[in-house]
Amino acid sequence: MIKKFEFNNNTPLWKISILNEKYAVFSCEHTLYDGNVGINIFKELKDELNKNFDAEIIHKGENESKENDEKLMNSKIFNSSNPEKKIQLPLDFTKVYPYIFKPDFSKVINALIQRYVPNFMKKVLHLLYSRIYAKLFRSDSKYTSRTFGAPMVWQNYQNKPKIWVDQVKVLNYTPEEVNTLVTVCRKNNVKLTSLLVVSCMMGIAPFADNKDIIFGIPVNLRRYATKEALKGHVLEDPNLVYGDLVGEVPTVFPSVVFNDGHNDSSENVDISSRTDVDWDIVNWIQNHIQQHAENVGANFGMLKYADVEENMKAGILRPKTISQKLSNLGIIKNKDEDAFKIVDLVFHQPTGMYGSYHCCNVISTDVGGMNICITEVPGNKKGFEDYWSIFDQTIRKVLNSAETI
Repeated sequence: MIKKFEFNNNTPLWKISILNEKYAVFSCEHTLYDGNVGINIFKELKDELNKNFDAEIIHKGENESKENDEKLMNSKIFNSSNPEKKIQLPLDFTKVYPYIFKPDFSKVINALIQRYVPNFMKKVLHLLYSRIYAKLFRSDSKYTSRTFGAPMVWQNYQNKPKIWVDQVKVLNYTPEEVNTLVTVCRKNNVKLTSLLVVSCMMGIAPFADNKDIIFGIPVNLRRYATKEALKGHVLEDPNLVYGDLVGEVPTVFPSVVFNDGHNDSSENVDISSRTDVDWDIVNWIQNHIQQHAENVGANFGMLKYADVEENMKAGILRPKTISQKLSNLGIIKNKDEDAFKIVDLVFHQPTGMYGSYHCCNVISTDVGGMNICITEVPGNKKGFEDYWSIFDQTIRKVLNSAETI
């Protein structure tokens, strides 16, 4: 799809589908658009509806459907001839990223070794390079991983037939429950995302065979793409609202911290004993995200040295390297005067080629509360049910403890 796409020439790789005249679904090519694009498009759609239509008249069926459709299609969200916002086109990141982020030259060294050094020398050089890298990025935290082993996978997963349909579970927490969770997190000087990350780890840990949990936390990089950073490099202001401007904070965490040294992968998991939150760990995760967020764009600084197409093809065949990804798109708030409101949202991205065995996608509205879409590669139905049950009960325990305070 991407190979056939040309900027300012072809139609975009996204669409909005209407299901049963009730649900609007935004789907996109994720290498060109990130989750924030879906939010921004729905916001634009809501604003256009509130600006151009009378909700009560439409509900009563007094307007002609064709007239409404034409009016909406001529609004700025869909009209490609409107110069105000060309949201139909994704951001050409190769013209922006190299000027925002400094390249990570440790990756250049590694790439040169992989490409030009004979195989018999790679092991020695890689060992030396890894030790240097570990010294540069080591942490003094007691939670720092000790093994840096392979990512956690369900036992014998690699021997199972590959079925390209994820297991999916959607959990909902009401607006009142979300407010309670945010209040509890503030009292503990953390953000809700950090609590959700730890809850995911607690769900995975009993099945991890005491391997390290390798966690990915996407970070919105738009705040770094300032006009000052791009001045003199880009002729016109790029459209940063739409496009793919997300990096990832990697975290390696020993699952044994949650397991008390026991391996329960072959036993029935006692969920009730797995759901007490250690706020010291949540604080560690919070600090880790803050410390590494600014450096997460280093990979994008390497675009001038990389063959994007070659790397994409390699990624499809590469084994998954991350245990879990958690992406929190935040909360969408409606104005009181809005006749058209975004009532409920669900954010889903398949495990697919993104290198993760599990995905936890979070999005909230002030009307429908927080929806958490948990996905996992197929092959372990019982383990998946235990995993999301531990996650859910962990959150419920936090809510119950808040009620007793």
